Amino acid sequence: MRLLSFAWGGVNRLTQRQVLALCLGLVVSAQLCHAQLAEPLDTQSSPWSVELEQLQAQLHLGENATVLARTEQIIGEVEARFGFYHKYLIDPLVATGDAYLGLGQPNDALKYYQRALQIERTETGPGSIHQQPILRKTGVAQVKN
Repeated sequence: MRLLSFAWGGVNRLTQRQVLALCLGLVVSAQLCHAQLAEPLDTQSSPWSVELEQLQAQLHLGENATVLARTEQIIGEVEARFGFYHKYLIDPLVATGDAYLGLGQPNDALKYYQRALQIERTETGPGSIHQQPILRKTGVAQVKN
């Protein structure tokens, strides 16, 4: 009890400005910690990054069947080399979902988006901002379903 009253007495001696500075410091620290946690764990790009960018351009041109065939091959390569839950699967899974959506098959697109979302959540955490593009695409697939 004596320690508690001593600690409380120390708080009473703080000025309002000091208390405000302390609170502000805690808020800023919490925001910085959150921002660091929201960053991807590894910013290294995958060996397929350049090809996936080219495939995205092909999707915009409506070449969905071509993109679908190649992204499914890439998914197989990544799974064989790194496993079924590796972060390198996220982009090809999303591109495959985009191709299925472009072909008018929202059910299939939804499966790929949900798998990509599961891997993204595992990699960056459930509150990560990196999920937003996948969540938007999932919503579009659900609406078109």
